[in-house]
Amino acid sequence: MPGARLLVSALRRLGRRHTSAHDDCHPQPGCRVGLATLCSDASLRQYLAERDLLRSITPDIPITTNFMVGHAFDGLDYHQWAPHQDVISNDHYLGSHLDQPEIELALSADIIRGLAGGNPGF
Repeated sequence: MPGARLLVSALRRLGRRHTSAHDDCHPQPGCRVGLATLCSDASLRQYLAERDLLRSITPDIPITTNFMVGHAFDGLDYHQWAPHQDVISNDHYLGSHLDQPEIELALSADIIRGLAGGNPGF
């Protein structure tokens, strides 16, 4: 997988000892922001390669991937991803541990709406 090789190469440049893309993506706290960016960028490059292939085969079919805006996941920079989506969609799971999960759901929907340029998301 080309994206995985790029990620491993980038991690090695950071001085980390990783042998595969499945190694821990969250090392020491001081390095987390840089590493999270590398993971997001590598995933976006892989998505763009897959999108471009699909677009060449089915140019009239919209292409998207489900975002996971919410309390449980913060691994991708969706502001970088949003311009590359034909439709903004969100996988959202209510957190049973939250006192008022409906508030978190509403905030997540607002973020999706913002990423979609004011248009409703799915």
